[in-house]
Amino acid sequence: KESYFSRLPEYLRQSGKTIVFLPRILDPRVYAKTIKRISESTYKFLMPHAYLSFFDIFLTLFDSISNRIHIVNPPRFFDLNISHVINEDLRADILDNRNPSDLLYFRAIKRFKQNNLDIERIIYTMENHTWEKILCKSFRLFYPGTPVIAHQHSTFALMHLNYFISEHERKFMPFPDKLITSGSQDQSVLLSAGFPREILIQGGAIRYAYL
Repeated sequence: KESYFSRLPEYLRQSGKTIVFLPRILDPRVYAKTIKRISESTYKFLMPHAYLSFFDIFLTLFDSISNRIHIVNPPRFFDLNISHVINEDLRADILDNRNPSDLLYFRAIKRFKQNNLDIERIIYTMENHTWEKILCKSFRLFYPGTPVIAHQHSTFALMHLNYFISEHERKFMPFPDKLITSGSQDQSVLLSAGFPREILIQGGAIRYAYL
């Protein structure tokens, strides 16, 4: 079974839906091994990199470098200047290649549309990372009629700060059309964390359907 969605893909497939996975391979060291496992799967996979040109990759790398963020005077944390902590975290993202990898989603989804790929809806695992916001924004631009559904798939603690958004960020952050939570408690926390009430739907912890 799929680790995050458990029985959902099989249920949808038995209901006559064509299920296609959009893989995100985080560790380049196991890329070849992962591709081999994907090729042996009974499910269909859509590989984003297969639709990208060299020009797409070059522009994404250029955007990543030219728009590099450096924090100079952030709000103080208990009267402490934490700019060096924030900048070190941003630097770690650059060294880990996460930023350009995330940005490639924009150009990949644009290429999907240019190649007339029909996407009825997209369902993704929600942890409120950068790539998710790029995914939402890209589908708004290139697939405006396609519902974007997020599933908050696992428990999280109040110190998982990526789940919390500021009032300023809320004004321009791309949200999914619907965000399915793993129960009423998580729905309440995400509401207090700044997510719009109208997109939150109480769901279940389908990841743990085997329990």
